Order: sequence, then C-alpha cells, then structure tokens
Amino acid sequence: LDYANAEDFFLHEVERGDALPRVITPGTLQPEHLDFQGAHALFKRVGDWVCMESSSDKPPILLLGLDICGRRGLTLFWDGRNWQEAAGVRLPRATLLAAERVAEVTEGRSLRDAMHVIDAAVIAGEDVRRLAFRERRGGVQGLL
Repeated sequence: LDYANAEDFFLHEVERGDALPRVITPGTLQPEHLDFQGAHALFKRVGDWVCMESSSDKPPILLLGLDICGRRGLTLFWDGRNWQEAAGVRLPRATLLAAERVAEVTEGRSLRDAMHVIDAAVIAGEDVRRLAFRERRGGVQGLL
C-alpha cells in the first residue's frame, strides 16, 4: 500500500490499533515504582532496568521510518503536532524509535546535528515493545 500521508502510515502500519504515545515525558522515579510486586511498579524484571546518560536536556523524540507518496526510506520525527522530515536519516519502513537530537562536535571542532537512539517500539514492522531492552537494543544495532 502507498499512503497519502505520514499519519495514515503511522496508524495503519505502526500502531495497528494498539495506540502508542507520541510524546515521551521524562519523570521522577518514585519509591513505589521500584516495588517489583506493587501495582505501580515500572520494573517487573531485571531486564527492564536500563541506566543511560543523556546528551540532551530536551525530552526524547520519535523517529518514524516510512514509505509514502512513492518516496522510499523517508524518516520523519514527531514535533508535538505533526510529522516533520528528519534530513539525513534513513530507517526501514514501519520503524519507530525513541531518540535524542543532539549537537556533536566533529574532529574538525565544528558542530553537527545527530540523533542518539535510545529505544525501539517497532523495527521494520515488528512490534518489539514487549521484548527486554537488551533484545530491543540488539534490533536497533542491526539498523545502525
């Protein structure tokens, strides 16, 4: 199928009736989140624990790989209201990643925009949200 716009592609090829959040809002970890048995537990398995240093003070963004309107290998990011093109980034069709946009210093000491991938929800049409982080990260490594 060829979709007329990114929103239709996202709804039919990525979400597939299972709603995904569009905005990632970092929050403060509360003690009840750490209780493995509690109703509010965020971490139920050892594989759920991941600690990483952020390179940005902004919240992560969503990157969507798609094919629409005859364009293959297009990558868009969610700006909070609309899907916008992420120039210079190529992802497989039906891939949804959480990433942070940062400015990196090159060897020549100039700045360039870069994306640091944090996690994956869908990789090439396969829903990976329920996999352990290590498995999701392994799928992302295959893309880079």
